Amino acid sequence: MLVPGDLEFRIRRQRQAEGVPVDPVAWEQIVGHAERLGVELP
Repeated sequence: MLVPGDLEFRIRRQRQAEGVPVDPVAWEQIVGHAERLGVELP
């Protein structure tokens, strides 16, 4: 049984532990822009 906010709490805890999922295509765009701007990514 879930109560309001349970799912969001679980997702938040998972993302704090594992990071936020990013679509591979979006990530490649981010990397491309970072390289162009000289920004170092983690």
